[in-house]
Amino acid sequence: MLRNLLLLGLLVGSSLAISPFPELQQQFADHSREVEPQLQEFRQENNEVRLDLSHWIVREIGNLTLEMRRITDETWTYIENHEDVNEECLVDLRDLFDYYVWIGELDIMYCAEDMDYYMRYDATYRFNPRIGFMQRENSRAVYQTVQSLGRNQFLDNMGDTTSELHEELDYYRNLWDGYQGLLRDELKAMEPFAEDVQNEMYSWQTYAIDWHHIFMNWAIEDIEYYCGDWNKA
Repeated sequence: MLRNLLLLGLLVGSSLAISPFPELQQQFADHSREVEPQLQEFRQENNEVRLDLSHWIVREIGNLTLEMRRITDETWTYIENHEDVNEECLVDLRDLFDYYVWIGELDIMYCAEDMDYYMRYDATYRFNPRIGFMQRENSRAVYQTVQSLGRNQFLDNMGDTTSELHEELDYYRNLWDGYQGLLRDELKAMEPFAEDVQNEMYSWQTYAIDWHHIFMNWAIEDIEYYCGDWNKA
């Protein structure tokens, strides 16, 4: 029994040695090695354009925060130095003022959440699904020969298995030829996406600043209610 198993092992080993499988395996491996650095270049380019957009978002949110703070500080300075304001009514004015400021802070927070949604949406639906599929297929190419040999009775139909492997090799090569164009299209799609993000940010800035001016004007109008002569009488 043991001798039969050894003979079978020698037979299989000899068959594989004189078969086209080792050469085909090398071709699969060479293809995968050739594609991998190009995939990394695509990933790097996508990461760079996303990083540039992320930096822009952070700068704009920072600018919005500074502008809101400037309006806030100028308004409170005006209130503190107003001729009708005294220490007693200043306490009530401060409570309302802080409430108005808190609403402005919410607008900045919602703006940041909106930007985060845009970036997460982009990471989920643009580029990454395609590059992820291509990465998986390129990794699978390395063990395609083993996969085919494990699925077929190659000693009985070596020609069929060889044909299948040639077809699989053509599949990987054609897939990469086609996917390079698709990945470039996905990178180009970042430009209109970035424009949408920028327009949304500008809308948020206008909305938040306009409403903050309104609330700060209300804070000034509160002086008459809390500190006016009729309230002192």
